[in-house]
Amino acid sequence: MRFLLLFLACFFVGSVLAPSASAQDAPWAVGSWKGELVLPNGALEVMLYVENNDGVLEGKMDIPAQGAVGLPVSNVSVDGDLVHFELAVPNGTAMFDGERDGEGFVGQMSQGEFTTTFLFDPAEPVDEAPEATDTPGEPYDAEVDGGSLSGTLLLPDGDGPFPVAVIHAGSGPTDRDGNSAMMPGKNNSLRYLAEALAAEGIATYRYDKRGVGASLKPENESDLLFGT
Repeated sequence: MRFLLLFLACFFVGSVLAPSASAQDAPWAVGSWKGELVLPNGALEVMLYVENNDGVLEGKMDIPAQGAVGLPVSNVSVDGDLVHFELAVPNGTAMFDGERDGEGFVGQMSQGEFTTTFLFDPAEPVDEAPEATDTPGEPYDAEVDGGSLSGTLLLPDGDGPFPVAVIHAGSGPTDRDGNSAMMPGKNNSLRYLAEALAAEGIATYRYDKRGVGASLKPENESDLLFGT
């Protein structure tokens, strides 16, 4: 299964919905779907989102365990109870062909000579957390070896100098605001923390780690070193 995990890990992160085929006879397919790719060593969870844009089906996919969000899904089509969609990957195209099964749908994914099964069920709607404030801070990119880290500098009201706290997100694909692709919805925990510190006269810089959010991902991860 290393081949499958490799192409999943190589997905690029984006936010643009990809155009696709006709949405005729497709009302049941539109919505949010929570799915699994069935592997010998377990199941890989994925999220699929399908929209009807003026009669054209458009889709995107998240793979939380990989930190991948908004992967473009193309050629989405529905013919009665049959559904088809595709994911472009660096070494080919992953083809999904399924059939409606109760409230969800099941089928087979193929990429070249590799095949596996998948299943999708309707996903529960998630209530988004409200935006923290109307003054979230100023964008600030920190230059590091091999690129830059995109972040937000939040200053207290008044004249400085101010003490500064650097907010580093925890493990996993957690962004500068404390939100993770592995968790549904947004909690904005680190953004709230920054605003609470600003109210106490403490400036903060919070940032997206390498490969998360707007931060650039290094070309060769073997070059990464732990700093002190």
